[in-house]
Amino acid sequence: MRKAPVTAILGYDLQFCEQLPNIFPVKPEAQNTFSNNEALAQANAFRDGTLQAAYSIIAARAVGSDIGAISGFDNAGVD
Repeated sequence: MRKAPVTAILGYDLQFCEQLPNIFPVKPEAQNTFSNNEALAQANAFRDGTLQAAYSIIAARAVGSDIGAISGFDNAGVD
């Protein structure tokens, strides 16, 4: 990573439900579904964030970048 020309840190927002009325207006009640269930919100944020990170890796590879995911880093340090 230290020699890489670019490093991206991708994450997810556990408070994503606050934006649901704007990004998912066809089902406004979805906001209450997630804001009233922390475990459900965490599970969805983790899964959807992981999928979006994977899509970003696929897109970067499609344009010729040599890219891969790294785990085992210092989460607190990144935060």
